[in-house]
Amino acid sequence: MHDLPLVELAPEAVARAVATAVAPDYADEASSAVLHRKLDLYFPVIARGEGCYVFLEDGRCILDASGGAAVACLGHGDKRVIDAMKQQAEEITYCATAFFTTKTYEALCQKLISTSPGHFSRAYIVSSGTSSSILPGGRHGMAGMAGMTVR
Repeated sequence: MHDLPLVELAPEAVARAVATAVAPDYADEASSAVLHRKLDLYFPVIARGEGCYVFLEDGRCILDASGGAAVACLGHGDKRVIDAMKQQAEEITYCATAFFTTKTYEALCQKLISTSPGHFSRAYIVSSGTSSSILPGGRHGMAGMAGMTVR
């Protein structure tokens, strides 16, 4: 897709290099309403994403190695992901699993259980590693795949 040089840097160095890039369109102290995590940096404005790349408003392409949210591994602009998100949003956008379940949630848990025959009988899906350290009822569990605890 793009022939970009890859450079290994510590996350802090990457953040500083990207955030201080010389660009005509960046969120500076005077124009940004966002309270950024790094108060001493200016952040380039992303116009769009494609696969593992983000494109700045000035057209430059940057490898998105920022990570963070669990969905970061999905990339940007994958039509299959977008279609699945649209379909789910048309049914329900959020379900508090402490009170309800959905067919989609049940199907995902069943699929997870079936990938480890005989090892697990139920799946408990959470949004972070911290949440995955405690199972429902306050019992400590084992952290499974990223963002999920199974028992």
